Amino acid sequence: MLAEPATPSDPAVREVHGTPWGYARGCRDTRACPNWARGGMTCPEARRRYMQTYTARRSAGTGTPIEHGTSNGYLLGCRNPATCPGDRTGLTCTDARSHYRQQLARAAGIAPRTESIDARAAATRIRELRALGLSLRHISTLTGTGRTTIAQLTGEGKTVRTRITPTTLDRILAIDVTTLTTSGMLTDAHERTQALAS
Repeated sequence: MLAEPATPSDPAVREVHGTPWGYARGCRDTRACPNWARGGMTCPEARRRYMQTYTARRSAGTGTPIEHGTSNGYLLGCRNPATCPGDRTGLTCTDARSHYRQQLARAAGIAPRTESIDARAAATRIRELRALGLSLRHISTLTGTGRTTIAQLTGEGKTVRTRITPTTLDRILAIDVTTLTTSGMLTDAHERTQALAS
């Protein structure tokens, strides 16, 4: 015959709840912990307090020293690159954590973030196009760039954009102002449609 599963009223369960071991055994919801109803310390709270004490001891050099230059060192509280002694190559815990997270992202198929560059050249080109009478919509269509981005680059949006991706810069700079003035493409398609309808 199978034994009955333990219930919160059993002494063995009471001994585990309110401890980090209760958390490790799966009691991770504060309100679901039997100690919540009794007004005692819950397993998640016990785990939090234990980790605070443990991290403080390790940071102070008590017990097993923190292995600096590792992601684990970062998780144990070494988060200031200026005070981290680093590993033998000079890698700080913060750098190690960053490298670790990048590796996880690459393994999950997440592409690295494209570095942004200064947007002044793009903003200058858009102002030149605006001075020729082109609307934000027309510039957006010509460059294949969002209208909000175009407005932000010229300061006509709610915010001002000072950095863009190299791809966006290439798209905007690819529009030759002198070609537009000689080709008669200064009115956008919406304006030309309205003119034809009237």
